[in-house]
Formats: sequence, structure tokens, C-alpha cells
Amino acid sequence: MTSIDRTIYRRMKRSYTTKELIEAYTPTEEERSFVSTMTRTVQNQLNLMLWIKLFPCLGYFPALDEIPAPLVDHIRKALDLAADVVPGYDLDRTLYRHHQLVREYYQIVPYGKEARRAVLRTLLRSVRTMDNPADMLNAAIDELIKQRYELPAFSTLDRLTGRVRALVYGRICRAVQRRMTAEIQHGLETLFEVQLPSHRSSPGLAHGVRIDGNAPQRYSPGHRETFCRRGPRPGC
Repeated sequence: MTSIDRTIYRRMKRSYTTKELIEAYTPTEEERSFVSTMTRTVQNQLNLMLWIKLFPCLGYFPALDEIPAPLVDHIRKALDLAADVVPGYDLDRTLYRHHQLVREYYQIVPYGKEARRAVLRTLLRSVRTMDNPADMLNAAIDELIKQRYELPAFSTLDRLTGRVRALVYGRICRAVQRRMTAEIQHGLETLFEVQLPSHRSSPGLAHGVRIDGNAPQRYSPGHRETFCRRGPRPGC
């Protein structure tokens, strides 16, 4: 699995500075007007405003329990809501409706078959020049953002990237194998044969060396001089 930290896929931050909260997550008058028009309860005002502020930063809708408390508290105070108003939905259809409202607000297309085709086309192009799966995944994310698609889960993009790499590399390997003769294939296979070194020492090396056919003797500096006098050798 590709490490998400090596990609441009955005995630919720664990903490935010006061400056970040003010600059990126303070509701505008236009956003306030939109939320008040589309909701009836104070809880849904908080819910919808959270999606309005988070979606441009992430490109997808995170789970409510993933949203850091300081960010929720900042938006709640900006909307002048009571401290006991917390994010949540009683009905799933209200959640889906809010997601669709946000997509329409930012003119975003939900991830579906067409978005998946765009990802696959991008991956098939990028695999020709990119070997790192993180680079391929980033190219796919760029294409989705360019075409204003909502981002799917990271695991979805990672799985598609792995499948495309396996498919293309498998085709390349099969094409190369078909063009190899039996002789070339055998030669390549011998490259992977490992000759394990023997762990038993030769008796001559263990007990001594023979000089001029005599009995084995212990090696000494004198033996080295004898070998060198017989002819030039490396190291003499």
C-alpha cells in the first residue's frame, strides 16, 4: 500500500493555529446566508457550515468524528451557537442532502463511473513514464481536481493504481518472455542460481601448505617469500 504521506491526498490536521482557523474556517456572509436558507435547526446549521468550510480544503467529506474539536468550536462560535450544539444527524438522508448541497454550491461532480474512467486513463498514461506508485496516484488526484470531481477514499485510488501497475507490468513481462529464445531464458535463469559457500575448510588449508611436494607445513612469512621467488604474483 502506498504511504498517504507521500501523496497530495489531503487529510484532517490534528491541530490548527488561531490564524489558520480565522483565515480558512471563518464563515463569510455569503456562506451564512446560504446555510440559514437551507437549514431549519441550529444543529443542521453547524453541520452544513462544517461541510461548506471543510470541502474546499479536503476535496471530500470526512466523517464527523474525524473533525477536530477546536475547528468545530471555532465555527460554532462564529455562528453564535450555544456550546451544547454538537455536530450530528438523526437521519442519513439529511446528511446526504447536505453533501449534495455542498456539491452544488461548489459545482462539484460526485465520484462515480466517469470519474473512475478519468482515473484509469490518467494511470495508464502515467505508468509509461512513472515507476513510483505515489507519483501515479498524485497524477490521478490532479486530474480529478482539474475536472472538478469529488475525491474518493484514498484506498480506492491506491487500489486502482496497484491494479494498473500489475496489469501493465504483466503485459511487458509476457511480451519480453515471448521474444526470448530458450537459450537466452536459460542464461537469465542461471543468474539467479545461488552457489552457497562451503563451510568446511580444505585439509591443506586447515593444517598447512605443501612446499615442493613435501609434507604439509605451517604457513609462515618464509613460505610467502618462497612463493614470490617462483614468479611475480600480485601482492609480492
